[in-house]
Amino acid sequence: SSKDSDWVQKRLRIPLEEKYHLKCCIHFRDFDPGGVFLESMADSVHKSFKIIAVYSKNFLESPFSMHELELAEYRQVSKQDNCLVIIRIDETDFNKLPEGLQRRSVIDYFKTVERPFWMSRLLQFLRVPEDSDNQDAVTEQERNTNNRRDSRTGRRKKHTFVRLSSTSSNESAVSFV
Repeated sequence: SSKDSDWVQKRLRIPLEEKYHLKCCIHFRDFDPGGVFLESMADSVHKSFKIIAVYSKNFLESPFSMHELELAEYRQVSKQDNCLVIIRIDETDFNKLPEGLQRRSVIDYFKTVERPFWMSRLLQFLRVPEDSDNQDAVTEQERNTNNRRDSRTGRRKKHTFVRLSSTSSNESAVSFV
């Protein structure tokens, strides 16, 4: 929800982009002005490597957020990839999630006992090494990944992000729902 944009900016976008060097897609910043909003939303869900749903009271009140969650759930089921993570940021009841997502693991930022571990759980889901908080660590990871050679052609394989084998998207973006 746009009403949670301060939380998304401070807790997610800044660390993920600036500290961990991930490209994030956020509607108010990255959707084309004048474009069809629902098409941009669907496009970002289908092209992103992972989708983060920031679950809150504001989320439930937003028809766009719920539609985007449905798109993410459909992608997850149809492509059988583990693309969706849900982060709860307030006391909103999990029973208000769509039935297919109620049994899913959730990062519960709202619970104070879980809060110290929420970012490490998110980084694990995103497959980002926690020690990659400086450019050298990311560069070393990229260097190691990029130096692999294709056994058939002998050419170097060019990868910028290590992917889960079940993910079929070609983008490295993280999309926020």
